[in-house]
Amino acid sequence: VVNDIWSRGLLAEGCCCVPRSASSMLAPTAVFRRTTQELLLHRQCHGGTATIEPRTRHVASYFRKETLLAPPQAFEVLNFAAGCPDLVQDHTLEFITEREDEFDGVHMHLRVDLDDEEQIDVLEHHSNPSTSSSWRTAYVRLLEEPRRLSMGSRIVFRCHAALNEAVARYSIAVFVGEPEHEEHLADFAWAGG
Repeated sequence: VVNDIWSRGLLAEGCCCVPRSASSMLAPTAVFRRTTQELLLHRQCHGGTATIEPRTRHVASYFRKETLLAPPQAFEVLNFAAGCPDLVQDHTLEFITEREDEFDGVHMHLRVDLDDEEQIDVLEHHSNPSTSSSWRTAYVRLLEEPRRLSMGSRIVFRCHAALNEAVARYSIAVFVGEPEHEEHLADFAWAGG
């Protein structure tokens, strides 16, 4: 829609778009260690099973930031203020783990920059006990068996976002290891928001 508005010249020169931009953020996660309440809720919503199915997007409410192995990075950026947003985007994101732990998945959330001062970061809202939010995030368990990684390990996500069709399409390929010695661990693709 925004691309159409820009391409038809419906926005005045120098206008201010609110929000200014929106980014889909992702970060590698350690094995998700659920509380008893979270485990029971998962069982209730998934036919009694405790298993978090691999390579399936799961809605995550109040995902704990401490589960992340490295700070989130943007894999999709829609900069509304800069003109027609790029509808096809490819990004290579390099993460360095901040602690030793078992890597098994990816967390995704929305960050919206409203203007120069205000932003909505859904992960920050979920991590702050003094705020409440109806925004949801997503978690994907990528690996059947977790991979133990030491602090300072390199994880690479090669991301593709295609927004130029009726339904948005995304894919990520995940690698670990140093450049020239990367090991491919997983691929995941999905359609829709």
